[in-house]
Order: sequence, then C-alpha cells, then structure tokens
Amino acid sequence: MAVEQSETSDALKVSRDMKKLLKKINKENSDIHITIADDNSERIQDRLNIVISNILLGIILITILVALLINFRMSAIIAIGIPTSFVIATVYMYTFGYINKYDFISWCTYCNWYCS
Repeated sequence: MAVEQSETSDALKVSRDMKKLLKKINKENSDIHITIADDNSERIQDRLNIVISNILLGIILITILVALLINFRMSAIIAIGIPTSFVIATVYMYTFGYINKYDFISWCTYCNWYCS
C-alpha cells in the first residue's frame, strides 16, 4: 500500500496520522503487521531542525558580538528585532500571496509543535 500526500497537505501531519493509524491497525489485527518502508517526513523534520538551530545560533552569535563590540542595549534590540522581522515578513508574504495558506499553516503548526 502506498500513501502519498497532496500538494496542499502537511507531510509531518500526514506521517504522524499514518503512524497512529498503523498502531491502531496492528493492535486490532494481530495476524497482520504493517510497517512503514519509506518515510520522507524524517528527512523533512531533520531539515527543519537544522534551519531552526541555525537561526537560533545566528541570533545568539549576533547578539554576543554586538554586545561585545557595541553595547548590551543595542544587542537586545537586535535580538528582539530579528525574530520580529521574520514574523512580519511571513505575515506580509501570506497576505500578498507569496506563500499560500497551507504553507503558512504548516509553518505555524511546526513552530507550535516544535516549541511545545
């Protein structure tokens, strides 16, 4: 059996739902054991984790460098300004159609899942 996501679906959510469904099916039918052969969501999750860690490391390094070279007040403003500008840019791109509703919802879902 092959399960493929549509263009507008979230690969991470599809994978989580399929894993839950397979656990339920395997529990209900003891003679059948279904496994996942190729899960692209693991690669996607790894890439998203790399992006998040790179963003956080960049913000930390920039904040430290600015605090050492200029002053702490300026580094605090920059540390707050970088994530704020990222959120504003994402809302702008969503509002004017540069990203579609599903990309925005996937990003928000991932951020909520990752931070909790």
